Amino acid sequence: MYEAPLPDGARAKDVPMPDHDRVEGAAKNLGGKAKELAGNVTGDEKLKAEGKADQVSGKVQNAVGGVKDSLRDNRN
Repeated sequence: MYEAPLPDGARAKDVPMPDHDRVEGAAKNLGGKAKELAGNVTGDEKLKAEGKADQVSGKVQNAVGGVKDSLRDNRN
């Protein structure tokens, strides 16, 4: 498996991983966009509304993860 090179002097444990909430929130947001698009294409208003709701939920979850990342970075 290929691993990207790290900056000079950095070790793998020094590179912070994004919070799980950020990853999951981004995925939820992307899924919501796909649902909204599918709703637009098919004319399904319920699917379109679900997509918009998923996007909002994903954005909130992503923001929570960002706060967690910031707090963790400030601790170190």
